[in-house]
Amino acid sequence: MAHSFVEIYLHVIFSTKNRLPLIPHDLESRLYSYFGGIARKRQVLILKVNGMSDHIHMMLKLHASVALSLLMKELKSYSMSWMKTQGVKNFSWQEGYGAFSCSVTHVEALSKYIENQKEHHRTDTFDQEIGILNKLWGIKWMVDTND
Repeated sequence: MAHSFVEIYLHVIFSTKNRLPLIPHDLESRLYSYFGGIARKRQVLILKVNGMSDHIHMMLKLHASVALSLLMKELKSYSMSWMKTQGVKNFSWQEGYGAFSCSVTHVEALSKYIENQKEHHRTDTFDQEIGILNKLWGIKWMVDTND
């Protein structure tokens, strides 16, 4: 693919099983680094990652050879196993994820949005956040807490 050029930015969101607060604050930065290592093996860049104890936001720059579904399967399954080795015995991710395209002209704004997740969630719940995304994209994505 030497003559191919791909510039794909994605905003990916996924939550813990039943949106339980399973991500301890003291493990967050290590979990985010762990995600980065998994992604690098697939030549994917995680440009920004942040979240709350019950969900994750990340901005990815996807490589041309990578299927998003495979990447997400690896990110979630490997990190779930890692979290369990860190003492979070009942850790599990919710089935599925949301992925939204991001224009290169909006990368900086998305980066700031992800960076400010903790501040954002002082006033808005995860459900409200999903509602805003649904309205923005004209979709009806519902993160089911009973899968």
